[in-house]
Amino acid sequence: MEKTAKGTIAANPKQQDENYPCRTTLFTTLFSVYPNELVKILPAHINAEKSIEVMMPYDVENRYVLNSVTLYANSTRLLFFDVQFTPNPNTPLIHFLSYNNACEQIYTRDKNYPYILPKKAPRPVFTGLYIGDEERPDSFTMKLSDAFMTKQDNPFIELKVVFININKGRNSDIVGRSEILGGYVELIDKMKRHAREGLDRTDAIKKAVGECISEGIFKEFLTSHADGVEDLLLAEWDA
Repeated sequence: MEKTAKGTIAANPKQQDENYPCRTTLFTTLFSVYPNELVKILPAHINAEKSIEVMMPYDVENRYVLNSVTLYANSTRLLFFDVQFTPNPNTPLIHFLSYNNACEQIYTRDKNYPYILPKKAPRPVFTGLYIGDEERPDSFTMKLSDAFMTKQDNPFIELKVVFININKGRNSDIVGRSEILGGYVELIDKMKRHAREGLDRTDAIKKAVGECISEGIFKEFLTSHADGVEDLLLAEWDA
């Protein structure tokens, strides 16, 4: 495993497989380095995590899930985060498949699996971060059952993704718990504002990054990733 100052990035052979290209974004890069900063926005009974491992978010078909971070916390919880510029109605289904894949990664570390049973599953928490231009409430929920072909009053299986609106000025009490997330929100807000002023995406990103560096907004991270941060943001915007 590759060690970082703030967390552990789990080794995954699929990262080295040309059949599974890992097209990363600023969100995944930033919070793979600082996973504890994401956990800070969760309710107090969840965020007291001491051991956090960053896992590569793949769905059941081994496709990399863009703009997503999966954290394996205290060996008891799987915390799923993603950021969206445009709400994706398939988000609960994507998280359902990602949970399946994450459990498979965890279980297969045990050479005796699946012969030793019972095997308890880590408790999942699914959190979406919305930072798009479409008007949305401060918090909203997407359910897996909404994607079912036929509706059912009491579905046999359900999964809920709770979205937090992190656009600048929204849920400031939650965003303010994490300096890194606050800086991320500021960068994205500048980027979108410059685009609305008429700059193309590349120039809007360059200007926003330059302003954040001059204002000291995660200056160290942006300068140390200067060669790739613009490509990361373009991938994120297009995801």
